[in-house]
Amino acid sequence: MSKLRVHGFSISIDGYGAGPSQDLQNPLGVRGPELFDWFFHTRTWQRMHLWATTQGIAMQPLNQVVERAEREQTAGFEPEFTRAIAALVPDPAWHMVMPFRIGYPTQEAFLSPRRPAEEVVFEGH
Repeated sequence: MSKLRVHGFSISIDGYGAGPSQDLQNPLGVRGPELFDWFFHTRTWQRMHLWATTQGIAMQPLNQVVERAEREQTAGFEPEFTRAIAALVPDPAWHMVMPFRIGYPTQEAFLSPRRPAEEVVFEGH
């Protein structure tokens, strides 16, 4: 039996690793790739955040809004957050992926703990 090493795997907020109706044409299920939208925006977020830090600007993700809207849709809840997002992003061709707030901090932030690079950088794997 062959072994497969997975270096990264995504699971949606409600615990799914693929959309419904998986088959050879839709290996992640129908609309399954949408579960992973957040992943493709991560590098952009990191670069923006690092640049903002060098400029003395604070940024903080606000992903709870999107997660709550997704939960409303999957669980059939009253679409309170879904309507609020639609008011902010009225074009149905667009959807909110990673909202955040940005601005100049009013107080000094706590330093973030860091691990040595050799704990997180893997070479030759």
